[in-house]
Amino acid sequence: MIIRKIAVIPNSVKDPGLELTAKTVKELQGTGAELFMESEYMDRIREGVTFTGPEDLVRDADLIIVLGGDGSIIDAARRSYLLDIPILGINLGRVGYMATLEPEELHMLKKLFSGDFSIDERIMLSATVCGPDRSPETTPPALNDIVLTRGELSRMIDIELLCSGELAGHYRADGLIFSTPTGSTAYSMSAGGPVLDTALDAVAVTPICPHYLNSRPMVFAGGSVFEASCTLDAESRWFMTVDGRDNFALGASDRIRISKSGYSTRLINMKKNGFYDVLRRKTSEKI
Repeated sequence: MIIRKIAVIPNSVKDPGLELTAKTVKELQGTGAELFMESEYMDRIREGVTFTGPEDLVRDADLIIVLGGDGSIIDAARRSYLLDIPILGINLGRVGYMATLEPEELHMLKKLFSGDFSIDERIMLSATVCGPDRSPETTPPALNDIVLTRGELSRMIDIELLCSGELAGHYRADGLIFSTPTGSTAYSMSAGGPVLDTALDAVAVTPICPHYLNSRPMVFAGGSVFEASCTLDAESRWFMTVDGRDNFALGASDRIRISKSGYSTRLINMKKNGFYDVLRRKTSEKI
């Protein structure tokens, strides 16, 4: 992989003075790669960077470096999935399952130019809303999860779920989480769902606070096609949230079709440790 152009995406909340961002830029100077950042940071990062607008930042990049937590990496994936650009995360969050480097490991960035790294392909999910009173609407792909709920208030919802045309279950719960292996350590895990090896081609379906004792999380093959419908009064609404970013209001007669997306996210791994080592270390850390 030849790296000529790198898009650097800071997080001014987690790195308010952009001190770590400036150190990252300094580590990359002299490598021969051109660094790009959005022009809003022009007054704080003065050397070694070419500034551009947000719409052009990742368009011609060979690599994206994200400083932040898992949420920042998800945002970068949403900006770049059409372009198939690998992402390297520097963890400024509390846990940071997706990031490969910690702030004290910036010296390892030089490995990018010796080829001493690997790229993990992470599956994404896509959802399409269908209904008699609306045209089909397909969501942006989700790297973590797609969540179905009743709304902002904590109220029970009744969901019927089909998997590839076969009835998979009836759920009476606060909601239902469809999680990728990457997202299995996020909301799904907090709701009691299984942790999936990120190399798996699988989807976890986890009910949120289920009312029935026999409602348990399940793991389905990655090629599964789900269809979810909800029992509601005609005037009522239910909601779908994609990666905690996009929220879709649904009518009582709407149905959701969820399947693996044709797109994936490519995350750079610069260490030799595997998924289980990362999981063991991250789940034992104080948050």
